[in-house]
Amino acid sequence: MNYQMDSKQQLFKLFKHQHLFVHDDHKFSALVGGFGSGKTTAFAVRTLVECGKNPGKRILISEPTYPMVRDVLQPTFEQVLRQSGFGYEYFATEMRYRVKWSTGWADVLMRSAENYQRWAGLNLAAFGIDEADQLRDDGAWKMGISRLRDGNTLRGFISTTPEGFKFVWDYWQNDPRPNYNLTRGKTEDNIMLPEEFITSLKENYDERLLRAYLNGEFVN
Repeated sequence: MNYQMDSKQQLFKLFKHQHLFVHDDHKFSALVGGFGSGKTTAFAVRTLVECGKNPGKRILISEPTYPMVRDVLQPTFEQVLRQSGFGYEYFATEMRYRVKWSTGWADVLMRSAENYQRWAGLNLAAFGIDEADQLRDDGAWKMGISRLRDGNTLRGFISTTPEGFKFVWDYWQNDPRPNYNLTRGKTEDNIMLPEEFITSLKENYDERLLRAYLNGEFVN
């Protein structure tokens, strides 16, 4: 599926579940999926969409730990920027990107969610947490919500592989709250994965874990 990022940008190809998440207009969106289902890529594209809706504003995106920011989120975000043809600047000391849309520039801050107390004082238009189910509790999510005070859309979003019955399950599936919406993606939806990847998962995980790590289902 093609998603037109901007009239001056290249087409960016998305799978159906990625497209649904990127375009989800609920205030609080979640993409829950199996390994390799393209969650972090969709998360990065969603970040760019929020930039376009909030010129001149700040957006914060995070991973549970700093090494995950450095090794997972940052390379994925830069790859999406390059593939989409966006102009951007990077300020290493602040871990901040300035992303150029036709509507103007927006700032993207990259942070560790385990240090969410340091987000206090920020004024954000949107925020997101990748692999949110690896967090011990909902502290970072609640802190992010409290920072949504300066923007046109004021959205929060997460993407994650399910890791049991934690706050993501509670907020988005067990007892869905108003303005919360869940999109689910399966590993097999990503037709770009090598066949041996899925075969290896099936050979090394039991049926219960395959429901989580292939189908994106919450299991005990």
